[in-house]
Amino acid sequence: MGNQGCVDGQLNNANYSSPMPVIGLYIAAATLVCLLLMISDILSGFRNRRTWIPCKLFSLNAITLTLLSIATKLPVDLTTSMPRAEDQLSKLTGTTLVCVCLGFLMPSIGANSSSECFSNIVAMAILVITIVVNICIQMHTGVIFSFHPEHIIIMCCMMILLLVLWVFAPVSNAHKDMSIDYIKRSFTNGRQSMLQRLKLCYLYCYNTNPQFMLCNNLTCASSCALCLLCSAVLLQATYRSMVSKTMDFCGGDSDYKKSMKLIVVTQIITVLAGTLGTIFRVLTMARHVQVSDPRTINKEAKCAETVILHNPGQMHLGCAGAFGSIFRGLASIILFLIDTLMIVPYVILVRLLGMRRKASAEDDKAVTEFKDLINEGEMGLDEWTLRKAVKEMKRKVVKTKGQTSSHLMNLLSKTPPSQDLSFAHQLKNHYDSARPGYEVSPLTIVLLIRVTSISIPLPLCGSLLSSLTEVFDIIHFIDRKTCSPSIENKNKSKFAKALWGRDEFNTLLPKIIDKSKVETFKMLSPLDQATEIIRGVRKALPSDYVWDELDLITDFIQHQAFGSIEELYGFVEQLFVDLLIGFLIELPNAIFKEIVESQPEDVEDRVTFSMKTISKLEKLEKLVQWSFPDGATVTNLITDESSTTNDVSSTIQKLESNVTDSNTKVPPLVGESSDIAPTTTQDEIIEIE
Repeated sequence: MGNQGCVDGQLNNANYSSPMPVIGLYIAAATLVCLLLMISDILSGFRNRRTWIPCKLFSLNAITLTLLSIATKLPVDLTTSMPRAEDQLSKLTGTTLVCVCLGFLMPSIGANSSSECFSNIVAMAILVITIVVNICIQMHTGVIFSFHPEHIIIMCCMMILLLVLWVFAPVSNAHKDMSIDYIKRSFTNGRQSMLQRLKLCYLYCYNTNPQFMLCNNLTCASSCALCLLCSAVLLQATYRSMVSKTMDFCGGDSDYKKSMKLIVVTQIITVLAGTLGTIFRVLTMARHVQVSDPRTINKEAKCAETVILHNPGQMHLGCAGAFGSIFRGLASIILFLIDTLMIVPYVILVRLLGMRRKASAEDDKAVTEFKDLINEGEMGLDEWTLRKAVKEMKRKVVKTKGQTSSHLMNLLSKTPPSQDLSFAHQLKNHYDSARPGYEVSPLTIVLLIRVTSISIPLPLCGSLLSSLTEVFDIIHFIDRKTCSPSIENKNKSKFAKALWGRDEFNTLLPKIIDKSKVETFKMLSPLDQATEIIRGVRKALPSDYVWDELDLITDFIQHQAFGSIEELYGFVEQLFVDLLIGFLIELPNAIFKEIVESQPEDVEDRVTFSMKTISKLEKLEKLVQWSFPDGATVTNLITDESSTTNDVSSTIQKLESNVTDSNTKVPPLVGESSDIAPTTTQDEIIEIE
């Protein structure tokens, strides 16, 4: 081993460059992964009718930063000789790749938490500054001897895009804090159905989606112009060096050899794909975005600073003091110049040519019931946004209604719940007398149906199996959100999901019925057979949570008197309906808790899930008296300010006063007076929970 490094006292470096072609393939592979992630986001945006291309897979996170650091190895390579045209071009393609990626993933800063956003932006800044410094060194030492003007243009664009990231990160976090409050307050209209409230929440979620808000900002739209400029610079450099060959290069070969062409091709394609994604954003948003004055960035940054000053966890994203004023001023000037020179002419031209799509009569009809949401202000919906949100909401609701719980609805229409859910209360009383404190859970329902399926003929109990299949995920969600968080309840919830996912009860019959007694068993009446199976099913299972629950259920059934198998099935069916309704009436409470406990960047997904769930059970609203938070004081609960949101509340009040000072007053929500409803104290919230 020593002889390979040192021969006759001299360093033997003959094999140092031998791995370079393989490293070139590694660079090309990292670039290809970036390309695939970009294309996935673009296709996903079109599939979900969000042509402003939100970033899901290719976003500002550790994976993306790692891929970019690998893909940009060539621009930071200070010593490897690059004599050929493709070698010199590879430096430019790597630099342009980072610049376009910055523009493409810019909206994703709204999808991260504050601390994660800060760490990712710092990592991106380190990468960008490293590339800029290394490119400058190579231009000075002669490693890069071509495309000097192109490198300077792209490095300037890269630094501007990095500046935009730093400016809009705190602004995005401030908007997220405000939007979560508005979405919670959407529940305050107690006269509306649960589905209607969730629709209202969804419209505000769509409008206040952090990525949508960033894409709808004129300055962020400037990233498209910069990406387009960088792509144009790269394409003209590629044409001059590889097609027309009007430039002079050196002879020889680089250490990367044939892998260099693969690197250049994959990076050019990736740059074009990223630029295409940003173009789709501008084509979608720029015709509807409001053209703001040059002080917009300064105002937004000041609003963000107000949030940061009242939330020390975000202090690192702030720009306070004299340095902050200089930074905001510089950002305002640079970004306003970009807007004025690149984006505003496009917006004006499109509007003069009348290219803004006219709303159809069908569109107007669809948004009629939500017209009151069209208002001016920080969180108001403009007509175009409202129309798009209603369209998407309608599509999701219609898709969910195609999966309606038909078996459950048929069962409930045939067997409505008993008076005051008496069967369910009898079971609870039986539980309390046998084991005080033991709670009815989804495991109770699952075991009831599983025992019924092996003891009662399938033609009778088939509707129960189908009904529970349609609604099990919902009652499991309700139990997970509303039951006490004890270890026992968590274990019962896990057992319920496992038992419902695996149909193992049918294998228990041979253990229940002894082989020597099969003929005798067949001679029994259907009722006696069912009773025998119910009595023996406990012996076939080990002693655990399932056995304890099964013991209580089977004991409760055996305490009843039945004259026929039909009477037994009727009893089980009514018990199942009562238990099911007892869970479903808690669905609004579970949804409320799901939304309130979610992070701002996750609210839209939670509201969408809740809206789909309610849409699936919409017909139940006539049968189920929904149970809202205690005393039906939804307004008080929605506007609560717990220890985690007190700072946000005071911040929002200051933000609203700031916005009022700048003539952008925040409007009240639909059905809401100008005064915010009184809030509960922290002690009251804890008591309610």
